[in-house]
Amino acid sequence: MLAYLIRRLWQMVPTLIGVVLLVFVLFHFFGGDPAEILGGLNATPEQIQAIRQQLGLNEPWWVQLWIF
Repeated sequence: MLAYLIRRLWQMVPTLIGVVLLVFVLFHFFGGDPAEILGGLNATPEQIQAIRQQLGLNEPWWVQLWIF
């Protein structure tokens, strides 16, 4: 029974990594710009840049993935 549990937990790791990567890629490429969505229609470029800074959207993709 213990071997079965260890095997199932070991199989869970790649599945979890795959799901996280898939969701990150879908949000990153097809989700739109979160800063523009949060800023609204009347947001200035400075406000949008400040939102990107706060959310870490100006970081490289691997840093964003780590934060995600």
